[in-house]
Amino acid sequence: MKQIKAEIKDKQKIINLLKDVLLWPRISEVVISSSPRESKPEYKLYPWPRFAIPLRGLFWFRYYHDGVKEKILQPGQILFCAKYGMMAPFMDKDCNILSISFLADFTRYLITAYSAQEDCSHLEWYHTSSPVRLTGTHLLQCLQNRYYSEYQSEMDKLLMQALIYLSLDELQDDRATPEGSKAFATYQLIKSHINENIHKPLSRKLTAREIGLNPSHLSKLFKRFSKEKFNDYIQSIRMARAVELMNDQTLSIKHLADFCGFKNVTHFNKVFRRTYGTAPGKYRNTAITGNLET
Repeated sequence: MKQIKAEIKDKQKIINLLKDVLLWPRISEVVISSSPRESKPEYKLYPWPRFAIPLRGLFWFRYYHDGVKEKILQPGQILFCAKYGMMAPFMDKDCNILSISFLADFTRYLITAYSAQEDCSHLEWYHTSSPVRLTGTHLLQCLQNRYYSEYQSEMDKLLMQALIYLSLDELQDDRATPEGSKAFATYQLIKSHINENIHKPLSRKLTAREIGLNPSHLSKLFKRFSKEKFNDYIQSIRMARAVELMNDQTLSIKHLADFCGFKNVTHFNKVFRRTYGTAPGKYRNTAITGNLET
């Protein structure tokens, strides 16, 4: 499938779309996706919370809720992905989707317009100059906690509606920073791609191809905006994710390695020991006893 990507210069386009969504008579359903118990290359896992709103057509995707499931959404329904939640779309019919991702440094608004005839996705994105406010963080946590509820309720819909209102409010108040140049926006896009695909093999050449950049230009962007080299950044994200996932006692060390993009446990153990000075299993056991903070 071909992808055409472009940065949105005028945020008013997204503002108008969010206002249209808030004019819906009601949100009919909120589907909540969490992290699967195993990692596979075809799984799209997101290390930050996000939600997707179908604006036109039917949105067919695979998600995780007590097992991998499939679902078709239409306008009026919304998909919410908890942190590390799974969303694997099947693009086979014309559809327009607005998704909002809440990253550590900024919020990303993405419009996807898929044409079945052209087998092409047109992606338009906008990044805010700062992360979501504390109110938004609390709303996101409430929605993530709703995953463990045994049934859908009006609370899910009200929380989602509040989050959409907050997203609109923050977008309207957003002011571009001096770093808000095309170069910095592209650098943010590269980091987003790495975080979304950290469970897969990654390289400078492969990442540059996926983003649509020359590999040397990608390196220049990292040198300009980051204190880390490209490969060092990938390694730091893999290790940070490993420590975070250790809180889930149901995941074996092998599963941790898979989720963090390592082909085998031996290599994972080696890198982990070099980073934290101890083996993953011992790190986890020490953290559980309270002698080590994660």
